[in-house]
Amino acid sequence: MSTATVSATTSGLWRIRALQLAEEKRLIGTARLIWTTVYGREVWTVPSRTHKGELHQVTVDTTSGRIHCDCPSRGTCSHQGAVCHAERMREQATRAIQSEQDWRNECNLHGALMDAGRGWN
Repeated sequence: MSTATVSATTSGLWRIRALQLAEEKRLIGTARLIWTTVYGREVWTVPSRTHKGELHQVTVDTTSGRIHCDCPSRGTCSHQGAVCHAERMREQATRAIQSEQDWRNECNLHGALMDAGRGWN
């Protein structure tokens, strides 16, 4: 059984193809982050479309950007695409939370909260 590993230096075309495969096989939204190792690797699971109840394990090395799937695919696979999508959603959510916190800090004016009943503190 061969495995597929992709490097971050690979063309963006790989990522587009992986996302396309994940969408075609309806795996968008199915990736689950199981744990993160002390070495900066994230371990995800994605359901198998060919074997009911089975899961494929996708490992992402966050330091190098390499993505490895344990499925028999020799190239880009839908499981990698599902993980890429989940990572992108997490990144967008993190960015949205950070921008909201920045906005609240700006509105706070560093401790000068406005009290509607009394004006400025």
